[in-house]
Amino acid sequence: MDWCNTDGMVPNGPAGVYPAMSKALNDTGRPIHFNMCEWGLDNPWEWGGQYAQSWRVFGDHHGVWNVPGGTRDIINQSM
Repeated sequence: MDWCNTDGMVPNGPAGVYPAMSKALNDTGRPIHFNMCEWGLDNPWEWGGQYAQSWRVFGDHHGVWNVPGGTRDIINQSM
């Protein structure tokens, strides 16, 4: 589930919306992998595990190795 360009749309932000989506998916009774995408701005590693199986911890990156915002930059930021 993507949280792109939603600034100000939901009062509680992603921490208010992702639990509702998680519940809706779980209520289907089917196994579904739920991935949250909110660029890591709201510390999803602190609360996301309750609602999703994975989440992004950084912004977008380019599919090239050695440029600002490239794959190597993203790897280095995660260390």
